[in-house]
Amino acid sequence: MAQVLVIGDDLTGSNATGALYARLGLRAVTVGDLAQVARYADRVDVLVVNTASRHWTPARAYAAVRAAAETAGEVPLVVKRVDTTLRGNPGSELDAVVDVLAAREPAARIFFVGYVFLQIPAAILAQRWSARKTVVLLMVAWGLAASLTGLVQTKSQFYVARFVLGFFEGGVWPAVLILLASWFPLRERARANALWMACLPLSSVFMAPLSGWMLDHASWRWVLVLQGVPPLVWAVVWWFAVADRPAQARWISRAEADHVEHSIAADEAAKPSAGSGSYLDAVRQKSVLVIIGVYFFWITGFYGFNLWLPSVIKELTHDGSSTEVGLLTAVPFTVALAVMIANAAWSDRTGRRRQAVAVPLVVGIAALLLGQAVDGGCPGCCCCV
Repeated sequence: MAQVLVIGDDLTGSNATGALYARLGLRAVTVGDLAQVARYADRVDVLVVNTASRHWTPARAYAAVRAAAETAGEVPLVVKRVDTTLRGNPGSELDAVVDVLAAREPAARIFFVGYVFLQIPAAILAQRWSARKTVVLLMVAWGLAASLTGLVQTKSQFYVARFVLGFFEGGVWPAVLILLASWFPLRERARANALWMACLPLSSVFMAPLSGWMLDHASWRWVLVLQGVPPLVWAVVWWFAVADRPAQARWISRAEADHVEHSIAADEAAKPSAGSGSYLDAVRQKSVLVIIGVYFFWITGFYGFNLWLPSVIKELTHDGSSTEVGLLTAVPFTVALAVMIANAAWSDRTGRRRQAVAVPLVVGIAALLLGQAVDGGCPGCCCCV
C-alpha cells in the first residue's frame, strides 16, 4: 500500500482524511506543521501539502510548498485541496488517485504512447483483412483492459494498465474509418463520419452524469471496472450487425448493395493520381501535412478541455456533488453533438469542406480565450472545440 504524508490542518480531521485515502487504497499520515515532515519524509511515496483550510494564507502555503519540496527531495510533491478534492467526481476523484500516486502526467503520456502503436497497423489490417473482425478484437481487448485498470495495486501496475488501454483503444478509430469508406460515397462521407464521431459527445453526455452518480455510491475502482463493460457488450452487437462491405450484408437488398458499391467505385475512379498510394507518398504531400497539423492542434485543445473540465466545474460549483458535476459536464457535449451533426449535413450539402472545419475551430479558439477572460472561467463556453 502506497504511503502518503499530508501536511496541513485538515478541516475534516486526520481520521477523516485517512478514511478518504483508504478508499483509494492508500495509507495517509497527517501532520500539522513542517517540523514533523523530516520524521516521515524518507518513508513516504508522495508528499501532499493541503491548502484547503482557511488558516492557510497564500504566504504560508507558499512557504509550506517550498519547505516540503526541500525536505522531501526526490519524493513526488502534490499541492491540493485534499479534503475537498478526494470527495470526488468523474474528473477530480480519479485525478486525485493519479495525483496522489504521482502518476497523472506520466500516466497520461503512457496512455497516448500506447495509443499511437496500432493507428497505422490497425488501418492496414482493416483494409487488407477485415475491418469488422479487427474492431471486434480491439473492442474486446479494450474493454478487458479498461476493467483491469480498476484492479491495479501499485504505481507500476497503473502505468502498464494505462499503456495497454491506449494500445488497444488506439486501433479502433482508424479501423472504423476504413469501414466507413467501404460503405459511404463521398457525398455522404461527412455525415457518416459525424454520426460515428457522435460517440465522443454522446459518451460524455451519458457517462459523465452516470459516473458522478456511481462515485456518489461506490468506489472509483468499481467505476473503472464497470466502464469496461460497454465495449464488451458493443463488440457482440458489432459482430452480428456489421459487415465489411455492402455485398456481405444480409440486411440490405442486392440492388442497394450494388448501388452503394458502384457509387464508391465511381468516386475512387474520379480521384486524381497520388503516387503509389503508400503511406510514405502520402506524408510527402503538402495537403496531408496540413491536415495532420490541423488535427494535431485540434486534438490537443480537445483533450486539454476534456480532461480538466470536471475539475474546473468542481471548483466553480464550490465542491459540488459528483452527480452535479457530472450533469454540468454533459452540457457542453450536448451542444457539441447537435452542432457537429448539423455542420456535417451542411458540409455534405454545400461541399464547402474547408469552411466546415475552419469555422468551428475559430469559434472554439474564441471560446477558450473568452473562458480565460470571464471571472472564474467559463468551461461551458468551450463546447464547440
